[in-house]
Amino acid sequence: MFRYRLTVFLASFLLFQIEFIFSKAILPVLGGAYMVWATCMLFFQGTLLLGYLYSHLSQKLIGVFRYSKWHILLLLIPFLAFPFQFEKFASFKLSANPILAVSYLFTINCALAFFALSTISLILQNWLYINNLPERKNPYVLYSASNLGAILGILTYPLFFEPLFTLNQQGYIWWAGYLSLFILCAFCLPKKFTEEQPLENIAEKQTKPEHILQWFLLSAAGCFTLLAVTNSLTVDIAAIPFLWCLPLAVYLLSFVLVFKHNPWYPSWIDKAFAAAIAIGITKYLMGIFRMGFPAGLNLIIELSLLFIICLNCHGKLARLKPEEKNKLTIFYFFLALGGFAGSFLVGIIFPLVTKSLLEYPVSFFIASLALSYPFKKQTQLRGYLPQAIKIVLLLGLTAFVLAWLPIILIESFRLSPRAIMICITFLIFVILRIVSSQPALITLVLLTILIFHQQTERISLSLSKTFKSRNFYGINFVYEKDNQRYLQHGTTLHGRQYISGPKTSLPLGYFHPSTPAGKLLTKKSENFKKSAMVGLGTGALSIYFKKDSFLTIYELDPDTLKIAKRFFSYLKQAEDKGVIINYIFGDGRISLSRTPSAEYDLLIIDVFNSDSIPPHLITVEAIREYKRVLNPNGIILIHVSNRIFDLKPVIYSAGEKCGFYVFENTGSETVTDQDADICTWMVLCLDLGPLQKILEMDGWISDKEAKRINPWTDQYVNFLGSIKNPFLSPKE
Repeated sequence: MFRYRLTVFLASFLLFQIEFIFSKAILPVLGGAYMVWATCMLFFQGTLLLGYLYSHLSQKLIGVFRYSKWHILLLLIPFLAFPFQFEKFASFKLSANPILAVSYLFTINCALAFFALSTISLILQNWLYINNLPERKNPYVLYSASNLGAILGILTYPLFFEPLFTLNQQGYIWWAGYLSLFILCAFCLPKKFTEEQPLENIAEKQTKPEHILQWFLLSAAGCFTLLAVTNSLTVDIAAIPFLWCLPLAVYLLSFVLVFKHNPWYPSWIDKAFAAAIAIGITKYLMGIFRMGFPAGLNLIIELSLLFIICLNCHGKLARLKPEEKNKLTIFYFFLALGGFAGSFLVGIIFPLVTKSLLEYPVSFFIASLALSYPFKKQTQLRGYLPQAIKIVLLLGLTAFVLAWLPIILIESFRLSPRAIMICITFLIFVILRIVSSQPALITLVLLTILIFHQQTERISLSLSKTFKSRNFYGINFVYEKDNQRYLQHGTTLHGRQYISGPKTSLPLGYFHPSTPAGKLLTKKSENFKKSAMVGLGTGALSIYFKKDSFLTIYELDPDTLKIAKRFFSYLKQAEDKGVIINYIFGDGRISLSRTPSAEYDLLIIDVFNSDSIPPHLITVEAIREYKRVLNPNGIILIHVSNRIFDLKPVIYSAGEKCGFYVFENTGSETVTDQDADICTWMVLCLDLGPLQKILEMDGWISDKEAKRINPWTDQYVNFLGSIKNPFLSPKE
């Protein structure tokens, strides 16, 4: 029995390792977008579904024992992809559809290996069933071992493999593991067992049709919630493997706990579900009012909610698993089908039809719906009427709180948005606690919240004109407050501008003339005849350039230019005074690789995916590319402000590795204007010359005592080592 457990354990370990290895490899191609993981999950869930379907049909049509020899041959096919060619990713030209690009790259590089691995667990459970071992009576225990291997594969990637090994090294280690798996599978081949009853000949009559629908719904609910929570975290913090791993580990832990030999499912978990839903909805409503928790606390809350919801869904799933052993593969097929459906909704449908992270509250509704099905029928009219009245009153109260109460609080009491948020979220929390013992009623209340919550947003922010857009690269939000227009990407402010008055041409926030970047650009602007800027934002920095100077702006997201031109006037003002601006869309680093050498006097890197710089833009290879396009007297200006990650050591290490002088400036003592924000900028230059005097006057320093780390490369990134303080308050 040990060899079976070890084999499925290793198969799941390798399966999830290859997910993260290739998802990390593709990040630079997609510009570090927050939707990368959801897109990757869609591909992997689809391949897993095909693997489960293949496992079911092959054994049903051929027979478990007869097919076993053929399966060993199937496991040989992935060796055709040895070794992994990660270098080819860098030269890949991104198509207009990122999802198709991911599917193409994964299909030609890792689909065979992933498909083969996806069949191992189901195949071996049936091999165990026809073998002469006591454990054959409960082959589901292998599913628990499989998920345990998956969790270990998930957690060891960001904590061990990613920080210590390059991508190529990770690939070779993976292939060594796969060779070991192949050998283990050969030792698990079933021997002909005289008492074997062919699976295809067993009558399949015990599983009810509604059970199959429940399998699908419960699986879809768990996967949908997983990806909704992951999207929320990556928008708030960063699109990095560490923040993909944690939710996935929690998700799989729930499977381990409920499918092990002695399932762990305490009675309080049922009651905790309603509390988790109430907290999750409260957190979402806070987000509507642009309020939130520090990143560290937010991470704890999100993972706790995910654990409780998944444990409820998967606990019920485990209780509904078929007793007929010949239904093993069909059971897992519908689990995979539900997982694919959840991934498809989050990865494809919601980004197309919503302008916010609506999948987050919808995940609570789907989970509640799955747990409530099949709905209990009210057989006695006597008890039906009071229940119907209670439902109508509760749903009416919920609609009132969301749609009409904000109007009353604004017009009659002149309350601030924060006070309105407190009132609304408290009342919604109370309503959800009232219905906590009735899953079907929770579902109806959640449906009402989904219908009316956008009305709350429109009313509560009625003093601010708002605009929202969403695509593969992020969520943009434009709003107005105190005669200023703001651009928010994810949860992070990316720029602002005065709407009217004498300051409409004044760069604000991180780009104000009193900030380190503002001072440097003001004093040296006449030297910058040809400049480039990676990352557009509101376009505020374009104001600093002089007449007849050339400015090339590299921007990943085409929607950003539309927003900058429609809602902000910085670009128009710059063009009106004679600045010649050229726009190039695509990943900045890939686009720069097509630029002639020594092209620019100044290169500005101001790229943020919500609150984090995509790591492939600050690796040694990236800095070398910047060096190539920079003339010998030019400078690189990098914005590294971040509330979670300390990126200064990263720039010091990579810059010095490439032969640059490196300086930093936070402007904490000189940035005092109310229109400016304290921020951290870094300068890289090859020749100090006359620049040294300016840098010294404005407080730029080269901190020789600052810690130095192993330089980040395209093959090696250690985000965990750069965590600063995850419990700092979020930016307003």
